[in-house]
Amino acid sequence: MNEKMYEIPMFSARATRRMGTGVMIFAVLFLFFDLIGIESGKAAVLVSVVIFIILYGCLSHIMKRCVWKLQEDCIKEIGIGGGRDIPYEEIREALLRRKIKITTSSFKVPKKRGYISFHYEVGNAKLQKEIKESYRFLAEKVPAEFPKLTKTVIQQMDRRFFYRKDRRNSSIVMILSSFVMLLYDVGPVIWCVIVVGLGQVVQYLMLDSLFRGIYFGKKVEEKIQKAFAGYVNIKLCKVWISYVQMTAVVLLTALMNLFMLSI
Repeated sequence: MNEKMYEIPMFSARATRRMGTGVMIFAVLFLFFDLIGIESGKAAVLVSVVIFIILYGCLSHIMKRCVWKLQEDCIKEIGIGGGRDIPYEEIREALLRRKIKITTSSFKVPKKRGYISFHYEVGNAKLQKEIKESYRFLAEKVPAEFPKLTKTVIQQMDRRFFYRKDRRNSSIVMILSSFVMLLYDVGPVIWCVIVVGLGQVVQYLMLDSLFRGIYFGKKVEEKIQKAFAGYVNIKLCKVWISYVQMTAVVLLTALMNLFMLSI
């Protein structure tokens, strides 16, 4: 008889991307500080690129090999330091002491030490389907109340992620656009008008984007809170969303504008 088996990654795609960013930063720093004493700029660039490719390739390969295999009798943990079998009874006992964590990127089911993470990957429908099936399989194996991981929940989490990134990016661009004001006095009057006007247009667009990120982000957060309101065995990560952020960004941008124009 064929036994059911599901395989899910220990590390999310987002974690892999962040790791790649970290490696890239390391390579850039290597180039900047010229750590090994290479005087030729071309040689330093080449060495930095080689370091990035090698480190990213090795670390990405290692992270992809780290998985959880959910089988009929147990869960096989295949990690960096080796593997072990986790009986489903261990999960049940862990749930008596700790709650299931619902973060901004995953459902975390407790085990004896640590958690088994079910990452709902943003924008990856195929992997999301596999994650949902694996989660339902675990819920069937452990006699405990599991919060539902449905397509609707994942969609709300996707929207939460989108609006959170939108708020962050809008705030950063809005503040940084103040530096455009430094160019206002390097040409004729028409140039000054164009530069200041362009800066104001960018800031207005980012302010509108920030407002929508806060408004719709609050709506999504309310839906997420409502979806899990009936569960007592979960710890839901709450995202702070407030118009205070918009007020602070507007004030800081205005001060930056005045400072840049006064230089």
